[in-house]
Amino acid sequence: MNQRKGISLIILVITIVVIIILAVAVLLNVIKNNPVENAKESTFKNDIKTFNEQLMLYVSNKTLSNDGQYDKKKLNATKNELYERWRKN
Repeated sequence: MNQRKGISLIILVITIVVIIILAVAVLLNVIKNNPVENAKESTFKNDIKTFNEQLMLYVSNKTLSNDGQYDKKKLNATKNELYERWRKN
């Protein structure tokens, strides 16, 4: 009998198909859980929290410095008016 050594074509094709399936699974996982986008989102959320904390400290400081009084005109001010007042200070 003549025995051949080596890999049969069927085993080679099955191996390639398994490798392709694993590669697709890895790519889908990386795309779904993109670490760069997650880092950007975390940074953005952290910046928003920091801004909110600074805003609360500013409001508290202004309230304490005015003995709890507030300016009714500022409550009804437009965005442009507030920006101009901020630039002056």
